[in-house]
Amino acid sequence: MVKAKFKTKIELTKKTNEVLIPLHAIGVNDRFQYARFTVKCLEMHGSATVFAGFSLQVGKDDTWATWVSVAHVWREGDSYTEESTDPAHPSFKKLRIRAAANTWDLPEDFKAIFKAEIEVEIGPETPEQPPEQPPEQPPEQPPSPPEPPSEPFNVGKWLEYALRKILRDEEPPSCNPANTRLLVLILATVYTATLASFNEWASILGLTPIPAVLLGQPWRIFTYMWLHAPITETINGIVVPHAHIAFNILFLWVFGDNVECKIGHGKYLAYYLLCGVASGVGEVLWLHTIGLGFQPIIIVGASGAISGIMGMYLILFPKNHVVFLGKRVKAWNFLILWFLGQIALLFQADITVAVAAHITGFVVGMILGGAEKYAKREIS
Repeated sequence: MVKAKFKTKIELTKKTNEVLIPLHAIGVNDRFQYARFTVKCLEMHGSATVFAGFSLQVGKDDTWATWVSVAHVWREGDSYTEESTDPAHPSFKKLRIRAAANTWDLPEDFKAIFKAEIEVEIGPETPEQPPEQPPEQPPEQPPSPPEPPSEPFNVGKWLEYALRKILRDEEPPSCNPANTRLLVLILATVYTATLASFNEWASILGLTPIPAVLLGQPWRIFTYMWLHAPITETINGIVVPHAHIAFNILFLWVFGDNVECKIGHGKYLAYYLLCGVASGVGEVLWLHTIGLGFQPIIIVGASGAISGIMGMYLILFPKNHVVFLGKRVKAWNFLILWFLGQIALLFQADITVAVAAHITGFVVGMILGGAEKYAKREIS
């Protein structure tokens, strides 16, 4: 085993906000076994903080994959260290650093200087071991943070940019997710059409737990999932108007396209509606369980159906990653923590969110995802 150490300084500015630094190349029979990656912010000018990511990447030909990454909001003097948990794939023989900073909202004189220290262990492939099989999907470099739109007055593009800054996934859809786009269009259209007289529409189409109303107006179990309340929320000090529809569309857009391409367009739409109906039933049953079943409560929103899509995503794509508020995390971790958060909210007093619908939809989605995975295994 051979140890190699590298030190380099990295300067990021407003214009030069991405830097690629080649480090080392190894022989055909060698393999990167272990890496320790330390980054320290030495100087910061023009801003007190900056979000920057540093990736230690391995490559072959023109293909590069992230092996170790350090991504944080940096202040002068900050230092972070990350280590590899697994050896790099034996086909990758080159090593480099990719550094990128989100500088679009910083002043023109911004400059930050970082020091990177890398320790790598390199060892030969042992002939006694069978050659390692390549992964089903070759590892890819995580996407760069989205760039702000160039058109200052394009509201749609700025909304998409703002949402992608909050949450996005790294798995591009393998097909044209037509039904996901159709659902987003329908939800946005219905929201716009009902915004001015939302209370009237909710009284006609919203879901209510009162049995007499449900028996006389059974369509509510289907129509409630197309309405959204004009709610404004404050998250981490940031005022988010139209938060109900905005976050539902965000989660549907992030998780829906991959699920649709995995299981097929028609089945995806059927499962979406099934999860929506099931989550409505779950919420009504929960309200009766806690003694609110005869109260004039109106339930609206697509979050139960979308929670079902998230449950399917968890089962069908357990190894994917998402980028949440600039931090790259495993989709499995993100979705499980979200689900546990819903369970915690279920027992809070005066909660106005239909978390029982979220939980029911997510569980039904997991069951449907598991059935799809089992059926595919049986066919193959």
